[in-house]
Amino acid sequence: MALSIWLTGSLINFYKLRLIEKAKTKISDSSKLIVIGITGSFGKTTTKEFTSQLLSHKYKILATPGYVNTELGIAQFILKNLTKDIEVLIFEMGAYKLGEINKICQIVKPKIGVLTATSSQHLSLFGSVENIIQAKFELIEILPKDGLAVLNADFKQITDRANKFKMKKILYSTLTQADIVAKDIKVFSSGLKFNIRYRKKSYPVTTRVIGKQNVSNILASFAVCLRMGMKIKDLTKFVYTLEVLPGSMKVIKSAQGSTLIDDSHNINPEGVKLSLEALDSFTGFKKIVILSPMLELGNQTISSHRQVLEIVSEIADMIIWIGLDFQQIVRQFKLERKVTQIEVFETWQQALSLLKKYDHKKSVILFEGRNSQKLLEKIV
Repeated sequence: MALSIWLTGSLINFYKLRLIEKAKTKISDSSKLIVIGITGSFGKTTTKEFTSQLLSHKYKILATPGYVNTELGIAQFILKNLTKDIEVLIFEMGAYKLGEINKICQIVKPKIGVLTATSSQHLSLFGSVENIIQAKFELIEILPKDGLAVLNADFKQITDRANKFKMKKILYSTLTQADIVAKDIKVFSSGLKFNIRYRKKSYPVTTRVIGKQNVSNILASFAVCLRMGMKIKDLTKFVYTLEVLPGSMKVIKSAQGSTLIDDSHNINPEGVKLSLEALDSFTGFKKIVILSPMLELGNQTISSHRQVLEIVSEIADMIIWIGLDFQQIVRQFKLERKVTQIEVFETWQQALSLLKKYDHKKSVILFEGRNSQKLLEKIV
């Protein structure tokens, strides 16, 4: 049996390596192809989508679908989808340990790299915040000297390392001085309005996507597009047509008429806080938040959950917690703060009957984390 397991593992590994080598060859044979890699603790999927949508106004582009971001998944995608007419190839790069992003870069050879954020997400897997930062910077380290690094200046861990790299850099920010800056940000239930400051000029932007976190995603996309020869005045027009993927602050209507905000793909402390700001912009509605456990936060698990619960309890009329993990944190917070609007369930099935009471035209319901997906599917 041991021999059988060893042989099976060896065959799988051989098959994987063969696919990767074939993908490398296919990329190398496409000498005029411009490859863009996007990574970060959060925001990478939406930034990839926005960049793809904006660049498609000028180029024949190909981007990894949905949340395909692993070494093998990217290799398979290249072999199946890359054709000779593709001008720009856009990849999202994820990692659960050091070296994984480097392996992806060895396949695709990016010329432009985007780093959207660094945070404590996956802290328990990496062991330290420093390892998380190092993993994300594997993308920037592999860029050629004539490449471009697009970096989020809102994160000190990123700006502290920026000067280390010699290639051209574009820094973007919503908080401080940078090459591209968003000012006067206004969050509405119907979208976002802000001004982009670029080369000493200001450009007004209106978009239908919600959530303040999407301002940073738009800035990163603009930085890439400007390097690719697009005009900022055109980009400020195209941005109105941007669409987000399901699970990334997607607004939909239920069959009963309630407004649903699908933010179920990821859940991290920073993202939840910004999503709640978007929820708060819906005035005149009963506000319900479906929360899931935030995993892989290591020694920051308790403090992060309590911070999020603090903010949610100030905004939401009802909080529905779904999941076995960290229930004690939620129950203790509810008891200490005497918060009456929190209900705790182990499964989505148990929560469904309560949620249905709020599924009506006067409610807006925010779905956070993957435990909330099944609930969302039942009321759409």
